[in-house]
This record gives sequence, C-alpha cells and structure tokens, in this order.
Amino acid sequence: MRKINRDLGIFTFNGKSSKDFDIIVEKLPSLDRPQRQYDVYHVPGRNGDIVEQYNAYNDITITYEVWFADNDINSMNAQMLARQISAWLFTSTGYCRLEDDFEPDIYRLGYFVGDLAIENLLTAYGRAKISFVCRPERYFKPNDWINSPSYIYNSHSFEAKPLIKVEGSGDVSFSIQGQTVQINDLVDYVYLNCDTQDCYRQLSENRNNLMVGDFPVLKIGDNNISTTDCTLQIQPNFWTL
Repeated sequence: MRKINRDLGIFTFNGKSSKDFDIIVEKLPSLDRPQRQYDVYHVPGRNGDIVEQYNAYNDITITYEVWFADNDINSMNAQMLARQISAWLFTSTGYCRLEDDFEPDIYRLGYFVGDLAIENLLTAYGRAKISFVCRPERYFKPNDWINSPSYIYNSHSFEAKPLIKVEGSGDVSFSIQGQTVQINDLVDYVYLNCDTQDCYRQLSENRNNLMVGDFPVLKIGDNNISTTDCTLQIQPNFWTL
C-alpha cells in the first residue's frame, strides 16, 4: 500500500506537534490580518465622520483544515485519534504558543475553545477544521533573552513590549531610550511584563507597588540602555502583523 507523506505540513500548539496525532494539513490558514481598533464619531451638520484610530488590534482566528488517519490505514483507528486530538486541544489553558512550518520564522499566541466537528469517513479517516483564536501579533523567532544589553535596535515596523528581568538589591533604576524606571527595595529580582503591565517576582507575587515610572517599550530604531545598581535581561518580543 502506498505510504502517506506526513511531512506536508506541521503545526505545533502548546508544545505538541500535529504530526504526533497523524494530522495532515489539507488547507493552510488564510493570510488575513486583524482589524485595527478605532472609534467613529458623527457630528451633526458636519460632512464625514471623525475617526480616531488606536495602535491596538483585535484578536484573529487562525484555521487549519486537516484530515487524519492512523499510519496503518487498515487499522480503522480514526476514533482513537479523534479522542487523542480532542484531549490535546481541550486540555490547553489560555494563550499558548502556536507555530507551523508554513511561516517558520514566526509564532503566535493563541487559545482553543472549540467546537471541534470531526467528519467520520468510514471509521478510517477523520476530517476537521481546527481553529485558534490568536493575538494579532506575529512574533519573530528566536526571541531569545539578551543579557546585559546596552543597545537594542528594533528593525521592525511596530514598537515592541519586552519582558525584562531586573536583578539587584535596594533602590535601582534603568533607562531605555529615555524611558526611566525605578524599582524600590528590590530584594533579588523582578520581572516587568511590558505587554500586560505587570511587575512581579513570581507570577503570584505582585510587585507593582515597588515600581516607579511607565512600562518601557522598544521603540522603532535605536534603543540605548543604561542601568544603575542593577543588571537586565531582556526578551524583546519583536513582532509584525
């Protein structure tokens, strides 16, 4: 019997690969982009509307049209694979990393809520649409941590909201391209999530009360970095749409 090529397309969600479940991607996600957030104001007696646009974007749905069959097609094992696929998707919680080999240089953050309608073909094959609700950002890989940076260049079209680890003790401060942040009474370290605007030691240990200043961004172009009595590690989170 002719063997199925299972390397035609692979996506990974929450650390597990579609290949682990004998999934074949039949149709790729569309190339849609998210909607920009905006408000429209109607002024009586005035021609046209007043449009206020924001530097923020809505979530977007990414859909993979797939089919699956056990590697031994004669085993008639589609039901078992359907259960395994359902467990993989429905046991995920919140935004998880989503990536595929169609765009190998980027990843998304998405969540799965279903539904999951699986077409049963003679108990040997299954066909379904697997949809993820994703944040609008398409993050660039590898997005590694940068240790003790004095300069970061943002070559992309959008300001990035980094994750920053600040290490030190006492009253410390740092500056990113003129954006100064002070951390008071630092014991050992804190994280600054500039996207969610949270300062914490562990996720359950809020430290927002220790922080003075706004959460910085990595501006487009040059970002000079200086520190006082602390060291930094920065995960830049560069992205595009």
